[in-house]
Amino acid sequence: MYNKWSNSATPKDTGWGLIFRLNLIMGKIENDLETGNLEKWNLHIDRIYVNIMFKDQGEYIYDKQGKIIDITFSKEDVEMFQKFAEKIKIIKTKIGTELWQEEPRINLINQYKDELYSILFKKDMWIRKRMFILKLYLRETESDPRKAIYGG
Repeated sequence: MYNKWSNSATPKDTGWGLIFRLNLIMGKIENDLETGNLEKWNLHIDRIYVNIMFKDQGEYIYDKQGKIIDITFSKEDVEMFQKFAEKIKIIKTKIGTELWQEEPRINLINQYKDELYSILFKKDMWIRKRMFILKLYLRETESDPRKAIYGG
């Protein structure tokens, strides 16, 4: 940040920018749930994932000539993220296939939508747990719930 009374820049903690950005996305997620917009819910979870992956240094993959050809991140996080993506794709395909039928079975479509909701719910919980582990989400510090709730 530039100080107008001095000709030098002073370092500032930019961690708050990430916290605010994540909070804004979390607010969008709550709105997505209230309006029943599963597509945006999934998109916003993905955006949180992208924003928290910066903490994972990653590992560069080189070809035989020593040129970077790819990057990998935490095996567990990537595998879990991909697993959710696969499950979501399968359910969306089932919904789409049913919608194109001459006489779509509404009960079956609703069942698939419930399955999609369930997968997104798990994905949401997973990303919140990742944020908690990375110290980017809720922290409990008060052992007395009365004080935590009422500030007593």
